Amino acid sequence: MRVPFEAEHLKLMLTPNMSRRSGASRPAPLVLGKMRGAARLILASFLCLWAIPVAAQSISITAIDTASGSPNLGTLVASLQGQGDTLFTVSTAGLVTKTSGSGSQKVVGSSNRPLITVTCTGGGSSACTTTSATITITSTGTPTNRAGTLTNFTVAGGPSPPTLGARSGTSTVTFTVTGIARNTTRNFYVGMAFPIKDNGNSGVSNSSFVVSTTTTATSTASSRSGTATATVWRAVSIAKDLNKNLNFGGIIRPLTGSGSVAIAATLAGARTVTGGVAKNGADTGTGSAQFTVTGEAGTNVSISVPATITLTGPGPNLTVTTSNTGGGVQAIAGTVGAGGTVPVYVGGTLPITSTTTPGAYTGTFAVTVQYN
Repeated sequence: MRVPFEAEHLKLMLTPNMSRRSGASRPAPLVLGKMRGAARLILASFLCLWAIPVAAQSISITAIDTASGSPNLGTLVASLQGQGDTLFTVSTAGLVTKTSGSGSQKVVGSSNRPLITVTCTGGGSSACTTTSATITITSTGTPTNRAGTLTNFTVAGGPSPPTLGARSGTSTVTFTVTGIARNTTRNFYVGMAFPIKDNGNSGVSNSSFVVSTTTTATSTASSRSGTATATVWRAVSIAKDLNKNLNFGGIIRPLTGSGSVAIAATLAGARTVTGGVAKNGADTGTGSAQFTVTGEAGTNVSISVPATITLTGPGPNLTVTTSNTGGGVQAIAGTVGAGGTVPVYVGGTLPITSTTTPGAYTGTFAVTVQYN
């Protein structure tokens, strides 16, 4: 009886391969002529032992490269309380710019853009190349100190980019990636906007984001998170202490020649006269101009006081040559993360001659401060 093809094939697979030797017996072939159904079952079972399972392809986030840039915006100065938040933008090129608000960047950070690495595993040799995944980038967690919630995410290809699909959204951005060969990595950069609040604790301030992927064909997911950071200083400001103006009081000009009246650049602001100049009344109400600088502890500030002040009145202008305590570069005591103050006292000397026109003379001047 003729054995069907599949049974004959099975017979050959199951028959031992024995060479003929003298005296050796040859085993009888397995006859399957009437066992077509059984042969198919046996053949199917036999082939299953040789089948190699193939894992479904999956695109996953493997790294957020902190060396290339877990965004560090450096040292930022917040706006004055009540003036609103300051928005800093980290571009996908790694540049930090102020988008809005009155704050500023004092010290540039060491790294400013995160590099996201993705890989594709599983599937056949060409399956990964055509597999797509949806990438989602959004903020996560609770920002610390003066950091606000990250927003306005942007994306650009890295040194070895995948094919990036069209992006949608800002606070949460989504797009697709394709073109990743099996067991290879591709990467892309992420930009973002980092708000800095005008109030709250200063010092190191962090805000986090998460990058997640879902493979379209298999719905497998992965995610990695990163943190944007900045050292935030409170805004520096200066205020004149209440009713503490530079006041020379009443004086009497000399009968002949010249003299002067002076106010010491101290808290007490003592008044003295020289030459033929005399005091007209007590020193009550006289004294130095007094200011208070407020800023971030543990920092240096530069305080500028004008060298002269012009006074106007009924006669020719008079010129005060100033003196000060607390001007120039000053250190605010303490450590970053707390506030501190520096007192500033402004005194001066006013020349008076026998021909100075009697009357009231006044003038204004400005003391300025900035972080050094």
